[in-house]
Amino acid sequence: MHPIKKFLIDHKLKTEDFAKKLQDPAVSEGYISQIICGYRKPSPKLSMQIERVWGIPKEQLRPDIYQG
Repeated sequence: MHPIKKFLIDHKLKTEDFAKKLQDPAVSEGYISQIICGYRKPSPKLSMQIERVWGIPKEQLRPDIYQG
């Protein structure tokens, strides 16, 4: 299971709420859904932003870039 999907389930959040709290107009609910489904990967910048805002380690979001 994708780490964002697990986080949403564990915290009873909607994808929309997750995207809004990132406060980035380029990051929509649809974009987060594409990341969760594996159609896209978060950029290194977005990975660090998600880690800062939500606490999901960037190593879990992009293990191909960040070796934990």
